[in-house]
Amino acid sequence: IPVPTPVFAGEPTEHFPAPWSVVRWMDGEAAWTASHVDHGALVSGVGAFIADLSAIPTMGGPAPGDHCFGRGVPLAKRDNPTRTALHQVADIMPLKRLEAIWEHSLSVELAHDYTWIHGDLHGGNLIIDSNGGLNAVIDFGGLAVGDPACDLAFAWYELPSHQRRAFRSATKPSDDCWDRARGWALSVAAIQLPYYRDRHPEMERLARRTLNAVLEDEE
Repeated sequence: IPVPTPVFAGEPTEHFPAPWSVVRWMDGEAAWTASHVDHGALVSGVGAFIADLSAIPTMGGPAPGDHCFGRGVPLAKRDNPTRTALHQVADIMPLKRLEAIWEHSLSVELAHDYTWIHGDLHGGNLIIDSNGGLNAVIDFGGLAVGDPACDLAFAWYELPSHQRRAFRSATKPSDDCWDRARGWALSVAAIQLPYYRDRHPEMERLARRTLNAVLEDEE
């Protein structure tokens, strides 16, 4: 799967006080605004991307932390902000049901080693070609060596229920990893919803859709 290739790395200056880069343009349209998305092709494409990324040796890779906005850390480290966010959206989301799902996810331990993760596999970072398939993955600001369940949360961000089942079959995670992935989807969406509410329509819709998808798979 193509990814942006850096062609220039810039140093911080008084005009922009952080590292920056120029990368090659990737043709296509973001999945969350594309007029047609072939979810079957998206399942295959994202599954292949995750498999390729997680197969890269992790030696020397950065552990998850503040530099990747906490993506890939143990879920317990996200407990307080997740619960706080759930209470902030209790007027539009069923608090008790979501808390029960979250508590189950917290109880599931990491079953195997950390792998490379993208950290932010939602529709804004998945570039779709004219046929509705995956053309590229962008935005590697969350790249880290962390919990592989983090990237599997894509299933709740972007897929209808029957395609979530197909994605699970294609990626073959353990039951524990899949349950943790649902917890990742819940946590990210719960924190995003109050932050983006009435501020960023696409991100607000993504967060609402994700939480509703999590509820669809409620045990």
